Amino acid sequence: MTAVFRRELKSFFCRLSSYVFLGLFLCTVGLFMLLYNFSYGNTGFEYPLSMLCVSLAMLLPLISNGIFVRERHRDVERFLGALPISPMDLIAGKLLAMLSVLGLLTLGLGICPLILNSYGEVYFKTSYAALLAFFLIGSAFLCIDFFLALTVRSRTLLWTLSYAIPVAMIGVGYLSQYLPHSVANVVSYLSFFSGYTPFGLGVFDLRSVAVWCSVSAIFIVLSIRFSDRIRRS
Repeated sequence: MTAVFRRELKSFFCRLSSYVFLGLFLCTVGLFMLLYNFSYGNTGFEYPLSMLCVSLAMLLPLISNGIFVRERHRDVERFLGALPISPMDLIAGKLLAMLSVLGLLTLGLGICPLILNSYGEVYFKTSYAALLAFFLIGSAFLCIDFFLALTVRSRTLLWTLSYAIPVAMIGVGYLSQYLPHSVANVVSYLSFFSGYTPFGLGVFDLRSVAVWCSVSAIFIVLSIRFSDRIRRS
C-alpha cells in the first residue's frame, strides 16, 4: 500500500491535468473571496466556501477520472490479477494519495481566515468547522468519482456521470425548498451541498457529517469489492 501511495502522490505532480485542476481551483478561490469577502465586506470565510464546495465537486473529475488510465491501457483485469498486493492495498494506496492531495488543499485554504482577520473580526470556529465540512464533502465526491473511474470503461459515460451527480445534488437541494418541511429535511440530506448550510450558519451538524462519512465509506467498500471480484475472475 505504501508503494502505491508514494507512486500515486508523485505521479499527481507530474500530470498536466493536476496543474489545470489546481489553477482553476485557485482562480475560483480568489474569485469567490473577492465577491463574498472584499466586495460585500464579509470577513467570514464560510461564505465563499459554500460555492467552493460546488466548484470542488465539478473540478475533482479532472484528477480522479485518469487515476486508472495506466491500468486501462494494460487491461485492468489482467493488471489487477497479476499484482502481488491485495485489492485493498491497491485501492487504499490510490485513494489515500487522492485524499492527501485534498487534505493539503484544505490545509492551504486554512490560511484564508487568517488573511481575512486582518480586515475585520473572523469567527475562527465557524470558518474552520466550515473547512472541515468542505473536506468531508470533497472526500465523499472523491470516493464516488474513484469508484466510477474504476468501474466505468467508457470515457464519455465516465465524464457524464462525474458531472451529472453534483448537478443532480444541486437540483435536489433546490427541490427540497418547495417540499413540505418534514419531507424537505430528509430530502435535503441527499444533497451534500444542503448539508453544508448549517456549517455556514455556525452550527456543527453531526447528521451531515454522518451522511458524508457514510457515503465515503460505502464507495470505498464498493471499490474494494469490485477490484477483488476482478482479481478473482
